[in-house]
Amino acid sequence: MRLLALGLLSAVARRDFCTQGRLAQDRKVSGPFARSGRITSINWNDKASAKVVRKSCGGLHHARLRNTIAGMFHTATDCSRQFKAPTTDAAHAKVRIAAVSYLNTCPLIAGLHKLANVSITLAPPAQLLDMLLSGDVDVALAPIIDAARSPQEIVLLPVGGVGSAATTLTVRLFSSVPLSAITKVHADVESHTSIVLLRIVLNELHSVAPAIVPLDVRAVEAWPETALLIGDKVIASAPPPSTHPFTLDLGEAWRRCANLPFVYAVWMCVASSLHSPSVRIAATALDRQRRHNATRTCWIAATEAPGHGWAPAAARAYLQDNLQFTIGAEERKAAALFLDKACAMNLAPAGSLPLRWAQSVDWRAPVTSCPQ
Repeated sequence: MRLLALGLLSAVARRDFCTQGRLAQDRKVSGPFARSGRITSINWNDKASAKVVRKSCGGLHHARLRNTIAGMFHTATDCSRQFKAPTTDAAHAKVRIAAVSYLNTCPLIAGLHKLANVSITLAPPAQLLDMLLSGDVDVALAPIIDAARSPQEIVLLPVGGVGSAATTLTVRLFSSVPLSAITKVHADVESHTSIVLLRIVLNELHSVAPAIVPLDVRAVEAWPETALLIGDKVIASAPPPSTHPFTLDLGEAWRRCANLPFVYAVWMCVASSLHSPSVRIAATALDRQRRHNATRTCWIAATEAPGHGWAPAAARAYLQDNLQFTIGAEERKAAALFLDKACAMNLAPAGSLPLRWAQSVDWRAPVTSCPQ
């Protein structure tokens, strides 16, 4: 489907059959939105236009091609129809966004730096809530557990997050002893949600409650008996199987416990700023960018992999097969269950439940242009 979309949009970039009739002929179109227009449908009665599309999409039969791409255009145009013309205040609002500095965040933020009045700060996940509470940023992709532990009320924005249906690959426990014999875990200092998740799954699957010791992975000279690593470090600098043959993928372990996906981080803001122009514009831009980036995952993997210590092929498989970036009903259910379990083990304050999710009517706001 991605190849179909890329071929189609490449064809559209060469030939103007956008229904609004104002697609830039000399500019490359790389996603559902064009710089100077919006693709809403194809004039199938124009034989020359239809021929270009079929040729670019591998010669699919006319009817099959028409039905296949209908959903792609429907998603893009439905997103754009929900937004009214920007107000003066909203159009000039400064937007400050903070996100995790790992490869797994790239499908959510790649391209945002091209938006005017938007600044992006990358940091380890454990630092993001503090940046949000101090007012340094408007919106942050912070650990889900931090929404429950925050001294200020936090609102979760359902415009994307980092999760997995099962195997995560980059949230992993490495041990030199069997998992049922673990008494102490040296945990990555950049982690918050993963430490709580580890305690839950070890308790439910192996009936152990190990002590947690902070571990600065970048300063390690000799690996401890058991270590919890998150992010790109799992790929770039993990303990070798020869010394740590026992491993546990926390996403897979959660699936065994709950039969649900897991959500590690979600876009969130301080409740008092939910209706501010900056948060509303940030939420809109993040929602659109996630949708757009979903059409170019292979390109993102190839571009971003080297800087994060990944081989491009492994990065592509990771982003496509292991992770998910949308927040739906199952993800909300999983987040609620995770926090219920955390509260039951005194790993989160009981008064923090339930999580507060923003409703679309509360936060959606226009942006003056679509990210590329």
